[in-house]
Amino acid sequence: MVIGGVDIISQRSKDMTKKLKVGDHDTAAVRSIRVADVEAVPYLQRSVRTFREPLSVVPQPRLKKTIESVPGGLLTEWSYKLFALMNLAWDYVDTVCDLCIGMKLVHAKKLVRQIRELKREYDKFRHGIISSKMENNEVDHGLAIEDILKDDFFKMYNAIEMEVNKQRLSKDNKTLVIAVHQAMALIDAAKSYARWCDKRIAEFDVWVCDYCMIQKEFLMLDSVIPKTIGMLYIPNMPSRKLASSIIANKIKGIGLEQLLNRDEIIVVPD
Repeated sequence: MVIGGVDIISQRSKDMTKKLKVGDHDTAAVRSIRVADVEAVPYLQRSVRTFREPLSVVPQPRLKKTIESVPGGLLTEWSYKLFALMNLAWDYVDTVCDLCIGMKLVHAKKLVRQIRELKREYDKFRHGIISSKMENNEVDHGLAIEDILKDDFFKMYNAIEMEVNKQRLSKDNKTLVIAVHQAMALIDAAKSYARWCDKRIAEFDVWVCDYCMIQKEFLMLDSVIPKTIGMLYIPNMPSRKLASSIIANKIKGIGLEQLLNRDEIIVVPD
């Protein structure tokens, strides 16, 4: 994340577990990788919201199948990347909350409490069905995305800063406004990628609701985060929308081997 014009991505990356890169092996001898955590696929299947909302941008197929119809490998790839991006977005949201508290913004007290409650509900859903190890790994996956796309994240900060500079704000307000737009960019990127996943899942004749792989608590951030800066928020900031679109598209091209820790994968030889 870039805060106050300081790039701290590289510093945070130093604390990350070393990731397995395709180049670490003879790629001709590696045909596939699979997640070693046997609990992953059942958890991911339970995380997908299906048959809950009749109105959806994804047309309802004639044959309704269950999420088990989606190959576990595909669901794992889509879910791991989406959950990593959402975890990273929560990290940026936490920064917004910390800034609001540090600036002692009276109007933001209720909003910060609301955001923290949404996070508790978000975590509560997962705590009963996944291990703490898997939960911690999601943090690493999010940091890996930030590291892989560090150039795009840095460009996002610079572009947002240029837009915010036009508002001629104080230093503290400028830092908060930039942080809000960064968080919203990642929330929008997660939603955009989730919509793409909706369409891929629907191709297997599974009737899904909008953003079927995203918990409702995360979706609610979209209406809460902008309120922390009130009238200073720019709803349709071009640079933020462009950044979120770029991140969402590049997520599709990231391989699981770039996100997973060494102990999370099994390399299947030819």
